Amino acid sequence: MGNQSKQNNNLDFEVLEDADNVEAKKYDVFITPKEHTPLKDVEGAYESGMAQPGVIIEDSKGNILYRWAINPSEMNLGGATDRPLVSDIVGSLERILAGSAADQFATTNMKYLEEDHPDQFKIVQDYLASLR
Repeated sequence: MGNQSKQNNNLDFEVLEDADNVEAKKYDVFITPKEHTPLKDVEGAYESGMAQPGVIIEDSKGNILYRWAINPSEMNLGGATDRPLVSDIVGSLERILAGSAADQFATTNMKYLEEDHPDQFKIVQDYLASLR
């Protein structure tokens, strides 16, 4: 089964299909072991575990431009309802590509980001440092 995201959404970039969770592990996307999925007894389904929702966008040099990965909890067992909107992702990328990435963080509460989301805070700080 091929990835239909590119065709269904008329995308002009590649969308990665990661059936073996190689990239999910590389980017620290949470993987639910097969024995903890509803399809644990189905042969051939999620043999490498089930990667939870995540969005990682890299530039051609391997720099992460955007990263979001769900942190599974009891609250979202029925589905990831806090996924970023495509418009938010595209808007972030457009600002980065237009060279005004530093401005996009002008209204970000950096203290909150640093205290509650230290991994993302480091990514933002590293990115801003790379603009200098």
